[in-house]
Amino acid sequence: MFDLRLVAYQPNGSRLGILPHPPSIQVAWPLNDVPSLKFAYSRYAVGAELMAQPCEIGVQWSADGQVWTENGDGRFFLARREGDQLDPAGLWRFDCPSYLWMLKKAVTYAHASIAPSTASACTAHRPRTPRPGSS
Repeated sequence: MFDLRLVAYQPNGSRLGILPHPPSIQVAWPLNDVPSLKFAYSRYAVGAELMAQPCEIGVQWSADGQVWTENGDGRFFLARREGDQLDPAGLWRFDCPSYLWMLKKAVTYAHASIAPSTASACTAHRPRTPRPGSS
């Protein structure tokens, strides 16, 4: 069994702290697609003040509760927050797209000085050697 925890980071920066008490976490890392994170957090819980500023949320997992690991695609933007101002529990729900979501939106243009290559990277630098028994 694995444990998950949420960690707040400054945008492209250092760690702000752990968010130790989320009542719910939903994270998905689909194969060949963009990860997503949904979680709930009370504005009265420890660490809630960390999300009052622009920040990123990292999802870490552990098999033993001692060593925590963050996947390479385990960083998310704190993009959308929903909640009821009159709710006495102060529960907010967050929808967080992955960093990869931002990269999917990037537009790149080829530079005029870069000529396209017709050779693949595997065969461009080494001669092809025939296999034994092939002609």
